[in-house]
Amino acid sequence: MSDAPVIFYLHGFASSPGSTKVRYFSDRLREQGLMLVCPNFNEPDFKTLTMTRMLDQLERQLPPASGPPVMLMGSSLGGTLAILAAARAPSRVERLVLLAPAVMFAKPGHHLLPPERIEEWRRRGSLPFFHYAANEQLELDYAFYEDSLRYDAFKAVVSQPPLMFPSRRPSSGIISRRASPGRSRLSRHRGGSCHSTAGAGRGSPCLWPRQPCSSSASPAGMSRRLDGMSSRPREA
Repeated sequence: MSDAPVIFYLHGFASSPGSTKVRYFSDRLREQGLMLVCPNFNEPDFKTLTMTRMLDQLERQLPPASGPPVMLMGSSLGGTLAILAAARAPSRVERLVLLAPAVMFAKPGHHLLPPERIEEWRRRGSLPFFHYAANEQLELDYAFYEDSLRYDAFKAVVSQPPLMFPSRRPSSGIISRRASPGRSRLSRHRGGSCHSTAGAGRGSPCLWPRQPCSSSASPAGMSRRLDGMSSRPREA
């Protein structure tokens, strides 16, 4: 149908469009007649990955503001990317689904590595990181770290209604939606419960309220299913 939403899944760091969550959501959305678009942020190669490159790649793929409605579903670093993209292009993104978004990513002490390893990264120019899709260590340039410091998703203000599934790890930084008229700011909490729902007051817990709900597609159903993935290798 002409007004069918375009749903993007933004995979996490060192992940890919072939991840477990991508396959799961693709199957569930296909049951509702919806397709999932998953850009591959490893292209043209993982070594030269930066947040700027990811944002530019996503923005090239987003439909124009006059096109179909768009939802961004981001996992981990992909959640950070979704927040940044929604803040930069509010007229092209209608709503957000955030799966344990790494909103503290650019903050000291919350990056991929501890400070002493960051310094080694700077000296060497690149370091190996385990890549889930390749199932091996791949080099990543220090430019990734330098570029990431330009972006602070924690301070981003978005107008789109976010649906959030925070990490269940007690030590993780949990985000919530701070109530305000028409705009949302992300704030950090401790704990393991979700503090936000999408489209509050609109009468539907589904990813997209135009579609009929099912238990597997509802936030509760998805949360149970995602919890069931916790014993698998951590891939976003």
